[in-house]
Amino acid sequence: MALSDITRSEVEKAIEECDRLGRDLFLQRYGFRRARRYLLSHEGRQYDSKAVVGAAHGFLPGRAREALREILLRVAAERHDAVRDATREPSSASP
Repeated sequence: MALSDITRSEVEKAIEECDRLGRDLFLQRYGFRRARRYLLSHEGRQYDSKAVVGAAHGFLPGRAREALREILLRVAAERHDAVRDATREPSSASP
């Protein structure tokens, strides 16, 4: 499903989830970081735009939220592995 399929209803559900969980847990759940540039304003509060849209995608009809969550968890694990590998000191070869 495309970004254009997301409606106000799904965005509001994502915002409600963010309010219920709190910002940090919401971001952690969906594998996003805090927004640096674009925030979404709703009823006087601001939200991390990409995280809200990512979560809203999981609320689309016929879309299993767990499928999106699994993808995000896999991406987070790959990032973790890449950081670990990048910071690992090269092993010295034995003579």
